[in-house]
Amino acid sequence: MPRLMFTYLIFFLAIYFAVYYLRKRKGELPKDSGSSRQKFRAKPDKGLWTQVYDTDSLDEVKQVVARLEEEEIDCFYYEQGRKDVHGNLLKGYGIIVPRTSTSRAQTVISRLPV
Repeated sequence: MPRLMFTYLIFFLAIYFAVYYLRKRKGELPKDSGSSRQKFRAKPDKGLWTQVYDTDSLDEVKQVVARLEEEEIDCFYYEQGRKDVHGNLLKGYGIIVPRTSTSRAQTVISRLPV
């Protein structure tokens, strides 16, 4: 019985590597496109992103995002972590922009009424 299992294992591995080698040779293997999150990202990847704003109010975040989008600055907001390392609950939202747009976004945010 162990001899038969070993034979099947060797046969399976030989078939697997033959198919793998042929597909690789033809270039049919999918290229790794990075993390799976990139497939579902709403905005295109612009390199590194930087957080430019932090608040506890969702309404305030939406107002700032709307103002940044009026200035044609790519941005989006996210809910920050639920707990810190000590288990304390945290509330808050952050706004991030591409690193190339950081100075423009900070200028727009600084001009917003308080």
